[in-house]
Amino acid sequence: MKAAWLSLGLGGAVLVVGCGTSGTDKPANTAGAISGATSAGSGTSGSGSAGMNAGGSPAQGGGGATGGGNAASGSSGSGTAGGDASGGTGTVAFQCPGGAAVAPVLTGLTPVRVEGVPPADDFNDMNNAFTNIEGDVWIGDALYVSEINPNPKGGTQGMAPPGRVLKITADDKVSVLLPDSGSNGLATNAAGELFGAIHKDGSISKLSLSGGAAVPIASMFMGMRFDSPNDLTIHKSGTIYFTDPSYQSPMPIPQAATRAYRVPPGGMPVAIDEFNQPNGITLSKNQDFLYIGGNQLKKYPVMADGSLGAGSTFVEGGHGDGMVVDCGDNLYVAPGGAGPVTVYSSAGQSIGTITVGLEQTTNLAFGGADHKTLYVSGQGGKTGKGLFKIAMNVPGFPY
Repeated sequence: MKAAWLSLGLGGAVLVVGCGTSGTDKPANTAGAISGATSAGSGTSGSGSAGMNAGGSPAQGGGGATGGGNAASGSSGSGTAGGDASGGTGTVAFQCPGGAAVAPVLTGLTPVRVEGVPPADDFNDMNNAFTNIEGDVWIGDALYVSEINPNPKGGTQGMAPPGRVLKITADDKVSVLLPDSGSNGLATNAAGELFGAIHKDGSISKLSLSGGAAVPIASMFMGMRFDSPNDLTIHKSGTIYFTDPSYQSPMPIPQAATRAYRVPPGGMPVAIDEFNQPNGITLSKNQDFLYIGGNQLKKYPVMADGSLGAGSTFVEGGHGDGMVVDCGDNLYVAPGGAGPVTVYSSAGQSIGTITVGLEQTTNLAFGGADHKTLYVSGQGGKTGKGLFKIAMNVPGFPY
């Protein structure tokens, strides 16, 4: 996710201060570990109803009222998916309906602007500023997005752009959830908790659905902070994958190369590969493949434990910002600039496009009660940025 915008002018504590060697899927080599997020529900472990993370197949259920699921690792727990460990309300994770997948209808669509996104206030100079709506993720009965202002009033060159998290309910009521999240990409796990790629401090952090403080999960590699974590996705094994371009990085740039990483549960950050400004990242329907976008579009086989096989080009000459998968395993890719959303089959063939009235399209997610509403967000000036929703004939994943 998360385009390079134009520069116009958590109850359970989790921490990784991990370091490691660069290269393809190599483990870190110095101290640092995830202590593991506390499960939202208490009780003995046991089999629970299946959950799932965005972009993937059913995962193990998170801890609920009677469950003991681990919020960070996605380990099993009885009961329904638990709430946010910092006090937010959890949700039963989305699963695709049974039966044969239906092909998406991409013609005759009517994008509808969600008014009030973003809310006009001092953060965006009453919407006169160029800002970016990013990180779309549907949790429970609401959509959550980041709003980023790359050129705030009073800002200084080299400072991290301010970011906040907005909440948009199913009936389009807009509020500010986290006024100073410093976030870009957002994601959810099987327990319905909120996680963010935080360019403010270079971390992957668990965010509170009730407005509490963020809890860092991964913060360093090779003894230095990450450049500018951009997008993330969470596997049913509990592995977190994220991209780290240098778009909002401090100077000098901390890392020697821009990379994508994975963070195994209970482990340290591992470099997946080096990329030219990696950006969007998501999992296939069954979580057996990982897609990484940016100035390329690559695909990696995913092992049961969350580790990866060798990557390959998914679309020759392809690129992209935010990505989401529908229940037919088709991949929707936001361009990160001007142009339509492109929809690809799992074999990498373009099956159509979706045009939305945004200056630059940056991200998308499926939501609504039946997950058949496609939300599409973007960046731009006063009328060019914002959020649209589109009624689709197919359901899809929440980010």
